[in-house]
Amino acid sequence: MFENIDSPKEFLPSDPRFGAGPSKVPVSFIEKLLSTGPHLLGTSHRKPAVKDLGEEISNGLRQYFKLPDDYTI
Repeated sequence: MFENIDSPKEFLPSDPRFGAGPSKVPVSFIEKLLSTGPHLLGTSHRKPAVKDLGEEISNGLRQYFKLPDDYTI
């Protein structure tokens, strides 16, 4: 549908990572995500594996920044 669109050069951002639309993701990040397999990739944010990872990250940030227990991340 949009394969023939040619935007004028002056409309394109000088650094494409900061334009509208998908951003460039380092290949090493994609490989790391792929290594999780179906455990995380393509699953719902409500699944235990994703919720557990989110909680682990939140707890790590709470410890790193020495935040009070009642602080929500």
